[in-house]
Amino acid sequence: MSDRRAYCARWTDLPRWDLKSARAAAFRRLHPTFRPLGDFIEEATVTVRPADEPEKLWPVYGVNNRVGVVFSHHQPGVEFHAPYKHIERDWFFHNPTRANVGSLGRVPEVPTDAITSPEYQVWRIRRGLLPDFVEILIRLPFFLDLVECHRVGAVKERLFVENLREIPIPLLTEAEQCGIVERWKAAHVALASAESRIDAMARQARLGFLDDLGIKKPVKHRKLGCFALHWSQVDRWSLNYLTRKALGIDSSDPGKFPAETLAALCNSVSGATPNTRFPSYWNGLIPWVSPKDMKSETVTDTEDHISEQAVSEAGVPRVDRGAVLIVMRSGILQHTVPVALLGMPASINQDIRAFTVRDWGKLLPEFLAIFLQSRNEALLELVKSSTTVQSLNKEELDSFPIPVPPLPEQRALVERVAAARGEIARERAEAARLAAAIAAETEALLLGQPRS
Repeated sequence: MSDRRAYCARWTDLPRWDLKSARAAAFRRLHPTFRPLGDFIEEATVTVRPADEPEKLWPVYGVNNRVGVVFSHHQPGVEFHAPYKHIERDWFFHNPTRANVGSLGRVPEVPTDAITSPEYQVWRIRRGLLPDFVEILIRLPFFLDLVECHRVGAVKERLFVENLREIPIPLLTEAEQCGIVERWKAAHVALASAESRIDAMARQARLGFLDDLGIKKPVKHRKLGCFALHWSQVDRWSLNYLTRKALGIDSSDPGKFPAETLAALCNSVSGATPNTRFPSYWNGLIPWVSPKDMKSETVTDTEDHISEQAVSEAGVPRVDRGAVLIVMRSGILQHTVPVALLGMPASINQDIRAFTVRDWGKLLPEFLAIFLQSRNEALLELVKSSTTVQSLNKEELDSFPIPVPPLPEQRALVERVAAARGEIARERAEAARLAAAIAAETEALLLGQPRS
């Protein structure tokens, strides 16, 4: 959908005088044969009351803009305080506040008692559409643009099913839908191959770095249902740590170089969050890093910024460029421990701890960041798993051994990793270009546009 400076639409097509309504009306005029999605779908409002079965563990599903519908967690019925929505295979649901950025998805094979949040909008195909085709449709740029145009709300915009039903879609036969699906799947075979190659390159770079340090390849150990230890061995309270003790595994092997603890090599500081009730604390010039900003090896920008007033009054620490940031407390610690090098002066939130190397003549911050990123499996074993919000054991992290090769060796290792990451970045850019080309070709077919 083009972003034009001027639009022409009938008065009856403009129930609200705003740009989004004009864009939606213009799209309808350009595609008069399209039909409202509501001609083919209906809202699914089957609700259940998990609290009625307090002992039962209910499978709860969520949705995000990366993978669509995904299993979230099991939750005992006693912990529910409201009805939830029942979901079934090939139904769809979306996050009403984030549908415009792709938080829509198709329900995969799920248990018969699968549920999702009552806040999510659940819907299902009534007639005329193939689930495979709809799964493609909801990921195309023009459809997400129309989602943005159909959201409602004065303060926080949302997309309800009744708004979703207004979105116009192309009227295709089942055979035409099958053709789109087949082309999409064939193109994504090539994309999956590229992504697999990128994963292998990243894994090889990490293992090569550890091998140069004389550190053995990390091995996944089995999880024990129960085990016994002498009381004298229970010197840490992390369950993962105790499991390693029971299996005789030491994941903190520093390799062939002399090692010192992280606390001995670095100063550290934990972050803070300014009170959101004070607008003057926010939208300033100081970058404020939170876990959502730590999606790459180096943080060079942040979604949120705070003011000088927030730093002086709310106790939010400033952190210099070159600090190594580690997420200490977050739900994502079940799967990974985000570590990133700070690429600019910034502030950090309360879920992050910043480590600043005391002597750059002894330890390069870039080397420290790469080492900790490469030791993610070992860091995961420091996560406390007994709480609702996952957190790293601070004492175990402080005592984590860091190898300290001679400085020239550190520089050489950093340069090799940087070269490998550069190649990986080029491959990722090519994969992103391929994904965009697949979407653009599919969209052009649906909108009846000539392909360039």
